[in-house]
Amino acid sequence: MGFLLTLLYVTLAYLSVADILPALAPYRIMIWVGALAVFGSALAVVRNQFTFRGPQLYLMVGLMGAIVLSRLAIGWFGGALRAFPEFGLTAVVLYFVACNVSSLAKLRTLMTVFVLVSLYLVARGLLAYHFDLGADQFVLLQRVYTDPAASYRDILPRIRGVGFLEDPNDLAQNLLIALAFVGAAWRSARLGRNFLIVILPGLILLYGLYLTRSRGALLGLGVLVAFALKDRFGTVFSAVVSIILVAVMIALNYSAGRGLVVQEGRLNIWSDGLGMFKASPVLGVGFHAFTEYSSQTAHNSFLLCLVELGLLGCFFWLGMIVFSVIELNTLARLPATQQANTDLIRWAKVIRLGFFTFLVTSWFLSRTYVVTLFLLIGLSMALAEIARQRSVPNLPQIGFKWFALTGTIQVFLVFCVYIMVRMRSVLA
Repeated sequence: MGFLLTLLYVTLAYLSVADILPALAPYRIMIWVGALAVFGSALAVVRNQFTFRGPQLYLMVGLMGAIVLSRLAIGWFGGALRAFPEFGLTAVVLYFVACNVSSLAKLRTLMTVFVLVSLYLVARGLLAYHFDLGADQFVLLQRVYTDPAASYRDILPRIRGVGFLEDPNDLAQNLLIALAFVGAAWRSARLGRNFLIVILPGLILLYGLYLTRSRGALLGLGVLVAFALKDRFGTVFSAVVSIILVAVMIALNYSAGRGLVVQEGRLNIWSDGLGMFKASPVLGVGFHAFTEYSSQTAHNSFLLCLVELGLLGCFFWLGMIVFSVIELNTLARLPATQQANTDLIRWAKVIRLGFFTFLVTSWFLSRTYVVTLFLLIGLSMALAEIARQRSVPNLPQIGFKWFALTGTIQVFLVFCVYIMVRMRSVLA
């Protein structure tokens, strides 16, 4: 029961009942499904003897505490209580996935649901874009400017999703991850099957990605292709193919004449963010408070977390990501000579590919608290738990090396943002 409710919860999170079926919005279906999923997950934990060894579970508790403290620090006591439902409905996906995805078959099913939901959103976008069916909901009409001082040159239609995917950039990010998951279904010497299950859905997702016109997704696409081909064809070949694919997308007017470099306005926002961080470095300026001090959001997931939750909350957030990636790397490097490891290795590489794609695109998007991130963390935890339940021989122990690595990466990313902002002022 817990797994089926997890599938339903994830599906509703991406399709947004309030947007697809507004008449059902007053019934708070997500809350009821979530409550049932909590009960089902508790039963699954008892039945599957979940070990609770993944530190991501405890880091998530720390992140929730940091979110509450960030609002208490600015004197917003009512907001501290409201933080639980605001963030909890998203964060709980991590627990649902980690507790209920207890086999590789369930992991594959969850990924398939993710891909099917993505294909549905692309289909709705195509109907809206080409036939004007639901265009007001699934197409964003964006003004395209020649320069910041000029009047707009044209209207650019971009397909989008619903709910937290209503921004075309959000939809593009999810389509890239769906592409990574689709690739996992490829089987050697099965041309007919591969065409129906991998190539055709992949082309649909790629065309949907094209219609989002998301510039940040181009970089994500390059990373996706490079890492997907690297193990089979080598680093040089995969890099060349990646560059060629991105060049083809640009040649097809993917960006619709818009520049592909980081814009001045975004660097100004990052500069403002660094100023906010200096003002409150430990606990931050408050959860969801960035736009109270800036005209726009951060357009950088790491910076948004650092500014709103400070060093404390950012450490918990980044620690979940770092440990998950280390865990996936560990599983991906298991000896392939052992038959029991083959599937674990393949799925570890697939989830890791989705992770890398998400992280690269998140450098230009404010996606600190979205469902997709915690879904990926939950999948990595589930796969590691499956490996433990299988008693995989010679499974490397990670220990606490992630702790120091998280702190090092945190400092390095702050430095990266600072350098990019400083280079803006030097080149100006």
